[in-house]
Amino acid sequence: MAGKSSYKRIESSVKTLQLLDYLMRQKDALTAKEIEAGFGMAMGTLMTHLKTLEDEGWIEPIREHYRISMKMAIGWARKKSQLESEIEKKQNELSSIT
Repeated sequence: MAGKSSYKRIESSVKTLQLLDYLMRQKDALTAKEIEAGFGMAMGTLMTHLKTLEDEGWIEPIREHYRISMKMAIGWARKKSQLESEIEKKQNELSSIT
């Protein structure tokens, strides 16, 4: 939504999304301690956010480590496919004009 809105941000949702973004930028799976140190969130709060992301399928635990799940890759693959479809439609429109 563009422009001014009376809707407010849900700060806990923002933190969860920031955590997911942080995990997406990591090369390797991280322990909760490593995430706590790098992301700067108290352990109890961090574990609540990690549990939420895990339950919703966005991250997966590997022993004591966490990494993003294939759900993220599937989402990006769908987005790529949508963009490729849009490009193809635009190219067809352009070729019909010329």
